[in-house]
Amino acid sequence: MYLSKRESGKTRGIALTGLETGHIKDSECASFSFEHSGVCVAPEQSTRVFPCSVLLRSNRECTSFLLPNGGMKSNGACEFIDYGSGAVERVELPEFTSPPAQRPPSDTEGLGTFDVQSNVFGNLPVIPPSYVRRGKLEADLTARLRDRNHPIITLHGGGGMGKTSIP
Repeated sequence: MYLSKRESGKTRGIALTGLETGHIKDSECASFSFEHSGVCVAPEQSTRVFPCSVLLRSNRECTSFLLPNGGMKSNGACEFIDYGSGAVERVELPEFTSPPAQRPPSDTEGLGTFDVQSNVFGNLPVIPPSYVRRGKLEADLTARLRDRNHPIITLHGGGGMGKTSIP
């Protein structure tokens, strides 16, 4: 839904479900509590709304919707695009320039210095004791690395799958 305050102080709501927009009754809107005008999500049978207007922007008539399109600069300026019209807008989002909390240390972060590892120099971290060995996968990868017919090998998978840790 899109919620905003009227000049009278009453809440104005537009439902954004289905294929058509529609006004929300004043009696229903009065129960919603929000700080800033914009697109919000409210679970069914709840008066609590969750604002989405930082990353999903709309005009008051709900005829244009702007979504982040990348191009973020160090000062927080980024590009938003309306995929319906192709309109592009630069928006300042300084709240996204730094992480909300310190990142946890990585188990796969390289060591601070190079050292001899097997028969080459490297900075690979020590294999954690909790690492689950994948014998067939490791043997297949070793065979491919030694085969001159495969000059490029790509490992893919979601985060935490063990791509970096495969010995």
